Amino acid sequence: MKAIGIRRPARAERTEKPEVASKEAKYPGPGVFLIRHANTALNSPDPGKEKIRGHLNPPLDASGVAQSKEIAGHASATIRPEVVLSSDLQRATHTADQIAQTAGTDAFKSSTFRPWDLGDAQGKPAADAADMVALHAKPENRNKDVPGGESFNDFSSRFLGGLEKVMAHVEQTGQCVAVVTHYRDLKLAQAWMDADRKGFDEKTFATNDTPTGSIMRIFPRGKDWDYEMLKEVPGAAEPKAESARNGDAGGRAV
Repeated sequence: MKAIGIRRPARAERTEKPEVASKEAKYPGPGVFLIRHANTALNSPDPGKEKIRGHLNPPLDASGVAQSKEIAGHASATIRPEVVLSSDLQRATHTADQIAQTAGTDAFKSSTFRPWDLGDAQGKPAADAADMVALHAKPENRNKDVPGGESFNDFSSRFLGGLEKVMAHVEQTGQCVAVVTHYRDLKLAQAWMDADRKGFDEKTFATNDTPTGSIMRIFPRGKDWDYEMLKEVPGAAEPKAESARNGDAGGRAV
């Protein structure tokens, strides 16, 4: 994992490993589980109130702290991660620390798993930035930096490069790895998988169907990789419906 730029937690940051129930996991490894972090004050189920987070570093709000514990309990009971990775932004690290503590392992952080740096749009209403985001995600504009931020290609190369290394690690070790990351990282991973890892499905990337706490399972299927969006979304404001990969853009159920 060193190739991803993982920072191992200092000894003082670690917590005692609790006893983990021996009941078989619902989603046993090997696999990669991308988990969207818990809620912050800038997240809102109301599109008119949601703000662009990007590389801003807001903490979890009170509902997010509670949600992170729900995510951790759910992950420990159904996924049983042997390795927990996360973005180095605190909304992800707090969620990852909860998962790691509950699962009885350590959490490792890396800027590789940060979201798209949307520069000047960060902190502004998400609805106001939607057209700009869509414009810079188009093939002809993917090398252009968003104002004050990074290009789509820089974002996708960084995140997908890290994801591919995690997938290679899973192939080599047979482990179950949880990666706590962000909204656009999950959407990018979905879009990449929907294009058979040879590009991006623009419709998938543009679909807003991944609330905080969403979990994407990427797993080996024969000689290839498959994915599903898990139906359970711990602490979500509304239940998330499972959907088919080649049906609506929310991912596929297997």
